[in-house]
Amino acid sequence: MKTFMESKGKKVFVVGGQAHNSSSYGASVDEACAAVRAVGGNTVEIPVYWENIEPKEGQFSFDDVEQIYHKVRENGLYLIVLWFGTWKNGTCKYAPSWVKLDGRRFHRVVAENGAKIPVLSPHCRETMEADGKAFQKLMERLAILDPEGETILAVQAENEPGIMNGPARDYGSRATEAFTCPLPEKMLGMLVAFPDSQVAGCWEANGRKTQSWSEAFGRHAEEIFTAYAVAGYVNEVARRGRTCYQTTVYTNVWVDNHRLKIPGKDYPSGGAVSLVMDVWKYVADALDFISPDNYQQTNQGYMACCDCYSRNDNPLFIPESGLLEWNSRFMFSAVADYRAIGICAFGI
Repeated sequence: MKTFMESKGKKVFVVGGQAHNSSSYGASVDEACAAVRAVGGNTVEIPVYWENIEPKEGQFSFDDVEQIYHKVRENGLYLIVLWFGTWKNGTCKYAPSWVKLDGRRFHRVVAENGAKIPVLSPHCRETMEADGKAFQKLMERLAILDPEGETILAVQAENEPGIMNGPARDYGSRATEAFTCPLPEKMLGMLVAFPDSQVAGCWEANGRKTQSWSEAFGRHAEEIFTAYAVAGYVNEVARRGRTCYQTTVYTNVWVDNHRLKIPGKDYPSGGAVSLVMDVWKYVADALDFISPDNYQQTNQGYMACCDCYSRNDNPLFIPESGLLEWNSRFMFSAVADYRAIGICAFGI
């Protein structure tokens, strides 16, 4: 596990900005770099899209990736690459059309009423294999472009993964079968490894049962079940990428610091929110850290989010935050009180 970002062995404290979601082309990259430089930043976060990298299955194109890399390097900035693969904000917006249109092969999440929603299921091995292959190809190209890690500081695997605008879990046949089966050995290992976690507390309150997820975790069962599946999926994608390029790899989180906390409605179910953070830390060990998108507008809310993700086993990196005045004030507390290793503002 890396506890900081580095360039050619030198630690880098990240102060930067993230381009808008669909702003990875031509002049937009130049504008993002100019904006980062104007505010005295050193890093720009730029998304790359599975649908562009692999528009047809098995046919890869990295022209956009190379253009992004060279433009950022020419501007004298560091680059963090954001992989928009299976998930973007809990949906499959940037997956290729050949994935989105083939529901038989690449399963969608099924709602309780049987409707399929625009989210790819974390229980579909076929989708994970395809995403993992594409991510590995991306990392191979980044290794060629920046073998010494001079410009590229990190790669984000997926974007706010989980199930959004849908149920807390997939009700498809494969997922339902897994939900009603006894807890897998890895999940039991997590409960032993993190006995003080919220998830272990749920398990204790329900009598330490193991015959099904519902029996084990009660009202939180669906979200915990989905977190276990999504974390395992993202971990496999990240692991494949790391076989060919040893840069920092992390994922980000749509946090649950809201007035309402309904998984699948207020935030993507299965993402590494406070309830299931320890599940993610145990299952997704190919990630260096898990990072909150912190848009909280009160001091109390912002610091509560920092407190959750600043741990001995998880350095605090904030890949997305607001652009308004309050965010610049909170940044100092994140660094001083929670030892943040970097902060970026979204929509630079």
